[in-house]
Amino acid sequence: MRISRARAGLLSCQIFSPGELLPFFKQAKLFGLFDKVPVFAFALADSLFPKVLKENMPTGVYGATNYLWYYPDTPANKAFVKKYLEYTTKAGKPDPYPSGIGAFGGYCSAMFLTKAILKAGSVDTNKVIKALEGLTIDTAIGPIKMRACDHQAVTPAFWGKIDNVPGYPFPIIKDVVMTPAKKVISTCKEISAARKAAKAK
Repeated sequence: MRISRARAGLLSCQIFSPGELLPFFKQAKLFGLFDKVPVFAFALADSLFPKVLKENMPTGVYGATNYLWYYPDTPANKAFVKKYLEYTTKAGKPDPYPSGIGAFGGYCSAMFLTKAILKAGSVDTNKVIKALEGLTIDTAIGPIKMRACDHQAVTPAFWGKIDNVPGYPFPIIKDVVMTPAKKVISTCKEISAARKAAKAK
């Protein structure tokens, strides 16, 4: 986990694994950190973390994720959640709350790879890489494109304050804010300039 403090007094936590998150939030809750300073924990809004944290899942903090099973409330997202529940039920562990880190991320990775192989007509690494560049897949949250200049899958971010909401089994983002990737992602020109500067060092 990477922790930093913004000028406005916001404590920002970049989460790398549940193993890092659990002890941090246990201690933070014990010492009343969330009552003393606003906290933003990237990825905390993913369904994975309340499942792991359980009674230690904080409320009143800000979190984000690349996928929410309840937002957007569209036929495509509902269909994805339904298929995920059917899959986990067959596996003997019914779960109606797919994780963006696990289920959605894994699904997108498989879709990108499958479509790239079919487009390339080959499993040759270089041909598949070439086919991936600029490739777009349809997902539960809309089209996602694999940008050619940096091989970055361009996705929106969903964020907001996490709280207890009636009808939900654990704290979730109460009022979801969706930020399109184009508003925050570095442009290809900026990426190119950064690479040139790095090589010049």
